[in-house]
Amino acid sequence: MTAKIIDFIAFQLNWFAALIGASHHFEYLGFFTVMISVMFHLKYTQQKQGEIKLYLSAIGIGLTVDTILMARNVLDFGEHAVWGALSPPFMIALWLNFATTLNWSMQWMREKYKLGSIFGAIGGPLAYYGGVKLGAATWGMEEVYAFLHIGIAWAFAMPLLLYFQSLWTTPHQNTTN
Repeated sequence: MTAKIIDFIAFQLNWFAALIGASHHFEYLGFFTVMISVMFHLKYTQQKQGEIKLYLSAIGIGLTVDTILMARNVLDFGEHAVWGALSPPFMIALWLNFATTLNWSMQWMREKYKLGSIFGAIGGPLAYYGGVKLGAATWGMEEVYAFLHIGIAWAFAMPLLLYFQSLWTTPHQNTTN
């Protein structure tokens, strides 16, 4: 099994762990599983500093995007929100989880900013929809408007992540396929 397939499977498992954990009052389950993935990614990359910068960027972007979505009443994370106003830890873990894929299973999207924007505008809302359906959050407004807000946010966030990916890492940096 190639590293890209393992990365994709780990991403999916971490996503479910974070959302199911949050919906069943194990908010940090996803955070811990994502940290295991991060350790493996850092072990097998040649550019650890660049990868760490990319991860920290994703955390910053995610914290900002989700906190704004909460403030705009797009999403309600209920008791999971930190101090009632900041994005919850399991959501930060999900952004970090996503960042781990950028130089592995999603490396094909590198420097494709327009495609990234479209991917973000569609995939972002679908991921949040899954989280709401799993019980990790609720919509704060009508679903269609929530989709629009999240889609717009991710249409900007995804190319920004791709920019940071190209700024701090180079293609084919992985030590394994």
